[in-house]
Formats: sequence, structure tokens, C-alpha cells
Amino acid sequence: MDDSKGLSGTSSTRVGNARLDVVDVDSRQVILTLAQQQAGFVFSAPTLIAFVGMVVKEVKARYCQLH
Repeated sequence: MDDSKGLSGTSSTRVGNARLDVVDVDSRQVILTLAQQQAGFVFSAPTLIAFVGMVVKEVKARYCQLH
């Protein structure tokens, strides 16, 4: 895991192919960007719970084909 300071005071953490940016500590806004640009995974949410919910919903929609 690589922790560094991003642009404009954001905190950035890289885990494997993903980068997690904490944009605004006061509002706890977070953005997840996968290294593969074509994947198009970019999420922004006001809370960690909302953020995780968005990620789970998108992954289910893209990769889980329930019959």
C-alpha cells in the first residue's frame, strides 16, 4: 500500500490496481479510481457507507449475472 499526498490537499492511497483518494476530510468525500481507465470505475460519495454501497451496486451490475 502506497500512501501519498494528492493534488489540492487530497490524500491518496494505492492498493493494487486501485487508487483511493480522500478528497475532503470534513465531508469524508472519497473517490475510487481503478488503474484501468477503460473500466470507468470512478465513485464519489459523502460517506464511506454510501461509497461502499455505490461500489457494490456497480460491481453487481457489471459482473454478477444472476439468473
